Amino acid sequence: MWVKYDHHGFYECMAVSGKGFCGDMMLSQNEKEKFAAEDSGPLSFYIYDGVTGMGHGCLDYFHSLKELRIADSVTDIAVSPELEDILKKNRTVIRGSFDSYAEKFSKKYSLPFMHDEIELGRSRSEYAAYMITLRFHADGRPYIRQDCITGGISPGCNGGAEKDIPLPMNFYGKMTSEDIADLCIGSCYSAICGCGKLKKFLKTASRRNGYYFTD
Repeated sequence: MWVKYDHHGFYECMAVSGKGFCGDMMLSQNEKEKFAAEDSGPLSFYIYDGVTGMGHGCLDYFHSLKELRIADSVTDIAVSPELEDILKKNRTVIRGSFDSYAEKFSKKYSLPFMHDEIELGRSRSEYAAYMITLRFHADGRPYIRQDCITGGISPGCNGGAEKDIPLPMNFYGKMTSEDIADLCIGSCYSAICGCGKLKKFLKTASRRNGYYFTD
């Protein structure tokens, strides 16, 4: 398994990626001491799609774990008494999909649950590539992230940029896929309108009256 520093999350972030079961973090001694220190800052940990589980003790090093993202491919995370104490002490927010192992995990340990980000669509032209993602701030505020990557200068891109588009807190009950697509670059309109994950999210969030649950 590939364990690395990552750019996701709202805090310092570590991530594991690959295929199958992760049985060992393989951290250096310096990293183990850093993440176990009392003054260690809040940490996000991302388990990426393809990983099926985390072995006993893998997450015990991260004493300031504030956010744990669990991909849909995960079916088991071994929780030691030490890890359970860490999760409860930090009120670790569990991120994942509705009705997934992540949500079951959050309920089992009485932890906050927030839906994970959703890729809504992509487009590519001769001059630029766009990726549109539905995201949520650490406090639950929703927004659209519009990433533009270009090798040169094209109108509106300035050589590549990120644009965040805020959404109302109860957007899931007020907006359709088409309404959300209208806020984004036109080349991604069809992809966003046809995004099955977005449609499922809007329907489920409307039924449950939310996507961020703290109780």
